[in-house]
Amino acid sequence: MVTSGMRIHSVFWARNLCNPKISIGETNSFVLASDGLAKPFTAHEPQGERPVKNFRDYLTTRRSGNNPAGQFTRQVRNDPEIEKIESWPELRAYIYRKAHADKINATITAAEPVWKGYRAYVLKHRRTQ
Repeated sequence: MVTSGMRIHSVFWARNLCNPKISIGETNSFVLASDGLAKPFTAHEPQGERPVKNFRDYLTTRRSGNNPAGQFTRQVRNDPEIEKIESWPELRAYIYRKAHADKINATITAAEPVWKGYRAYVLKHRRTQ
């Protein structure tokens, strides 16, 4: 059974069961919206409508998938120290302080797309204001 908020990984299911307007060439990951239509899934867009003031706000509203970037998001989103981070070098320094020595490179690799998503989100919303 497909319910609202469920992530759908098949164009067939999204097209035939939820939204016949989805073409075969589109992305193959969808979310079933409350109106019953499948919408393309974007892991980097925050879910909520509340304004994002800093990196921590972005992390608390960002979807966290089942991948290294999602794991990084879940692990650091509640750390108050994250609120002070305003640049990539500051985030790297935070990771060097907090991560286990054998996991620093993997954590930096996981954090990079999250930071890029945050910067893209900030730039996008700065243009629309």
